[in-house]
Amino acid sequence: MNTKVEPQRLGQKLPNAPSNKNGTVITDRNKGDSEILEVAKDFSSLFFDTVLQNMRKSVAKSEFLGGGHAEDMYQSMLDSEYAKIMAKQDQTGLARMIAAQLSKMSDKARSTVKKVDQNHAITAYQMTNKPIK
Repeated sequence: MNTKVEPQRLGQKLPNAPSNKNGTVITDRNKGDSEILEVAKDFSSLFFDTVLQNMRKSVAKSEFLGGGHAEDMYQSMLDSEYAKIMAKQDQTGLARMIAAQLSKMSDKARSTVKKVDQNHAITAYQMTNKPIK
């Protein structure tokens, strides 16, 4: 029985390979980039939440609705939800900028780890090939 395996073409979906909505195969790099973007969106959500709460503090409170602890808690939760929506939509581009910086940092860290691993391998090789006195 002669089974010939055809080479996969670019853009062709591989069998049993994880893919996203577009049908593109997810690689470790793509997965890492999407995880970095999610972390960046979470961070930008925290940033927007802080901005919104500080903006709310700068406005004089009205006694129209009665105020109180319950209203303060509701406003805080509402600001947090607004911040999540703002971060998810990323209209400001903040999450993309944070993700780009994190990606650069992770690339730099990967290359540093690779160099350290190579140096350890060279040192280990040199140590094993030294003549015993």
